[in-house]
Amino acid sequence: MSSERRRIVWQIAIVACLTLLGKAGAFARDVLLSLLFGAGMETDAYFIANAIPGFVFAGVFSTIGLVFLPIYSRAQTSPDDDGLSFIKTATIIYLGLALIISILTIVFAGVLVPLIAGSASQEVQTLAISLTRVFAVGFVFSGWVGLQNAILQAHKAFVWPMAVPVFNHMVVIIGLLVTPFFGGEIYIVTYSAVLGWMLLSPIARWFSRRYYQWSAKARFSKDTARQLVFLSIPVFLSISLDQINTIIDLTLGSGFGEGAVSHLTYASRLVILLSGLFSILISYFIFPYLADSLAKQDFAQSQKLLTRGLGGMIILTMPLAIFCAFHSEALISFVFQRGAFSIQDTEVTARVLRYYAIGMLFASAREVFNRVFLASQRVKSILAFGVIAAGVNVLTSLYFMNRIGLAGIALGTACGAIVYVSLQIFTMLRMSHHILSWWPLAYLGLSLVAGYAMVQALNFYPEIKVLGTEGLGFLLNSLLALGTYFAVILAGVGLVIRFFLRKA
Repeated sequence: MSSERRRIVWQIAIVACLTLLGKAGAFARDVLLSLLFGAGMETDAYFIANAIPGFVFAGVFSTIGLVFLPIYSRAQTSPDDDGLSFIKTATIIYLGLALIISILTIVFAGVLVPLIAGSASQEVQTLAISLTRVFAVGFVFSGWVGLQNAILQAHKAFVWPMAVPVFNHMVVIIGLLVTPFFGGEIYIVTYSAVLGWMLLSPIARWFSRRYYQWSAKARFSKDTARQLVFLSIPVFLSISLDQINTIIDLTLGSGFGEGAVSHLTYASRLVILLSGLFSILISYFIFPYLADSLAKQDFAQSQKLLTRGLGGMIILTMPLAIFCAFHSEALISFVFQRGAFSIQDTEVTARVLRYYAIGMLFASAREVFNRVFLASQRVKSILAFGVIAAGVNVLTSLYFMNRIGLAGIALGTACGAIVYVSLQIFTMLRMSHHILSWWPLAYLGLSLVAGYAMVQALNFYPEIKVLGTEGLGFLLNSLLALGTYFAVILAGVGLVIRFFLRKA
């Protein structure tokens, strides 16, 4: 094995571990939050306040990485490469944008919160306004960290950027653990989230120092600034539109009374955590290589990367979607039902989770497909998909919530994800360079067969209590069902290999 390949293998292993740690951190954060605060007025206010910074954070933080990397990769291959000038221009543009948004959010929080959750009680809105202003302080710091991560990713240094969420969740978890010693105020959780970004800022620069040294002599390029702004606006809007789905859920959910926003958010966060467990990792790794292959017009390599990425995502995400759809109450009970989180909270959240799960595989596929459009700099397409999907989300949520209640909002979100991916596939099939093969359908067919076997296994295996503990019994049942799923996957792969060997 060559030294370069060995380095890549080690990076993949480390990043995979960091991804799992990041997801575990998000999981522990939400479990602690439900343990301490349950689903009530304070958590409703916290989740409403978190939606506005989440909207901005996803927009600014993600836009930096997704726009910066393809342009920077192309700039490095040009004969008149001036990487330091490019970095200086990007820093001024993105930090200036983050600062402006931060100030506007602090000033207009009193207007934004009633727009999002006008049906919530006055007490919830007042608390949410205060928490929103605290969250907004972190925008500049998260923007700076996002820029340093983009530079590292452009140089295929993947480890530190994936350590960022691990560190961030750790700071928030510490904040949650000390909250009871400071009167149990939810403000402590908000302060810890902002503190995490402040601490990460100098650390991120320390890791990126080997790839560039800041110099006052580096020029600010107006052409680069125009290009960044031109590409960033539609990407920001399209990513923000994706976050708008969360805001739509909260806006509609606030009309269902105290705790409804929390039930929706606990379920959606669990789905986001599980659907992104593998899709984000896969997308993260294939993106720089996909950008390189498309820049070199090596479409065969692009197709190979996309096919492998989609195949892995489908096989690994399908069993998680099945758990959420067919084992939702047991899953919510295992994850959240303790402390202030009651049996009634479990029942409502589980019903919502069941409908969110319908769009789970589509949400994962969206992450992978978006990298193709971003690497091709077809950002307007992403914006159009987001607008249409958000419109579908609103209309279907309004329709279904009048028929099945709070869970109808989750079903509307799933419909939006399905429409988004359908538009992506339709557009990719019409591209001049065909990088979407039919092989992902084979992966999907195999995973559906294995998924059916897994559902039967979940129904067949009896409820087991280990040492009188339902939690351990749930884990054992889950492992048996997962074993059934992957046994069918391996059998299917074996049959395909045998078929091709016979033909050879």
